[in-house]
Amino acid sequence: MTFTTNAQWQQINDSCNGYVYSVAINGNNIFEGTGTCGMFLSPDNGSNWASVNNGLPTGGQSTVEALAISGSNIYTCIWGNGVYLSSDNGNSWTSKSYGLQYMPDRIAVSGSKVYATAGNVIYYSSNSGNSWTSITSNFPVDDEAGPLLIKGNSVFVGTGAHAGTSYRGDGIFLSNNNGASWTSVNTGLHDTSLVFSLALSGNNIFAGTNFGIYMSSDNGSSWTAVNTGITDNWVEALAVNGNNLFAGTTSGAFWSSNNGALWTQINAGLTSTYITSLAVNGSNIVAGTFGGGVWKLPLAGLGIKEINNNESNITIFPNPASDIITLNIDNTNNTDLTLNIYNVIGTLVKSETLKQNQRQINIGDLSNSVYIIAINSKDLTEYQRLLIQR
Repeated sequence: MTFTTNAQWQQINDSCNGYVYSVAINGNNIFEGTGTCGMFLSPDNGSNWASVNNGLPTGGQSTVEALAISGSNIYTCIWGNGVYLSSDNGNSWTSKSYGLQYMPDRIAVSGSKVYATAGNVIYYSSNSGNSWTSITSNFPVDDEAGPLLIKGNSVFVGTGAHAGTSYRGDGIFLSNNNGASWTSVNTGLHDTSLVFSLALSGNNIFAGTNFGIYMSSDNGSSWTAVNTGITDNWVEALAVNGNNLFAGTTSGAFWSSNNGALWTQINAGLTSTYITSLAVNGSNIVAGTFGGGVWKLPLAGLGIKEINNNESNITIFPNPASDIITLNIDNTNNTDLTLNIYNVIGTLVKSETLKQNQRQINIGDLSNSVYIIAINSKDLTEYQRLLIQR
């Protein structure tokens, strides 16, 4: 894979001291949920903003902890006050908390089906939030329910992440019957992972945890760590746009265009790197931060360009290798190149400056494993996989 990265983050709103708990995008509309100032809306991709709190509680009880959008319906969880719904683009909000004994802080919606979590209680509504039922059968009573994901008839809930604070967690639970019963689905996850975020890309489910990012392609039956290139394993936010995945951590944003097989940090211009929430549309990715407001990054600036192996300017042989690899690099610009080798958790284990023509690199100091080789120039970065096997 080859790409250029010319994108720069731009701060587009720093209201309410910059503490943003949730962001959501609906067309050109960006919604921002703040720490104590309620809801803000930009109708023009972040150029202008207005407070949209008509019907929401005000004052110290106006922390917007979660946002979820389905068609024209926008749902939000207000700390200590329950669920609210707007069907007019945020111009007015109506309480949808009938039947809620505890006030949720996470929410997910699909059509008229709405799920919400409050502490160790999971709620379900089949009528757009007009009434709620507790659905915690088989769910551990001492776990904190967190993020939700709806995938067809399946509902996933992560545990141990609550309002930005870590509690007891036992990974991920799955229900295939609208929450009537829950089953632990943790094969492959790090023991007692705290799950901060869940996202769906095609048939693949991604989980952001305190041990990095995991992927399941079999509806949660098994999970595989996909952290190559991730340098901060505390992943609080995930967002999906087509084949592009974005992750928000306490040290910035990461991007993958190949189902998480390889991640690249994209922090250019971003001065507030604690990302609490992410949202993406066809034009921009938007990040809410802890203390730095809302930031926007144009997707076009990432300049993704996929290439086939037979189009690559780099040949590495032998592969698998044992002690020496040879690189043939078509460097027509006659520029110096840098070779970086990363292990499977994204740690840089070897770096060398390269000159033009054929090169030989001693890899005898690296142990048997799969590595990612990155060849960097001024204009591009190209990646190749390398298997060291002795």
